[in-house]
Amino acid sequence: MIRASVVGGGLLARGAAKFAGRSVASGRTRWTWKTRQRPGRDGGISKVGIERSGDDAISQVHRITVDKKVAHQHQTHLGKHGSRRQFPDDWVQFPEVP
Repeated sequence: MIRASVVGGGLLARGAAKFAGRSVASGRTRWTWKTRQRPGRDGGISKVGIERSGDDAISQVHRITVDKKVAHQHQTHLGKHGSRRQFPDDWVQFPEVP
């Protein structure tokens, strides 16, 4: 079972609280976050965020938190024709945590 919440990318980047079921606009994009119900083997909570512009998904963030600390995170940008790219941390909203 997956729970979903929608938050604005700019608000999330500043560490604001999540607003379950509400859409907070960040310019022309919006973020939808899905959380797995069960923790992984390491006890970590896995979340996937999808950034959309209109109906198109333009980036995805995968984040794992353990004991309320981000243990792993990376952002992948999704191309119009199915390509997937990762950019340097200075260019993205959610920097990589190895």
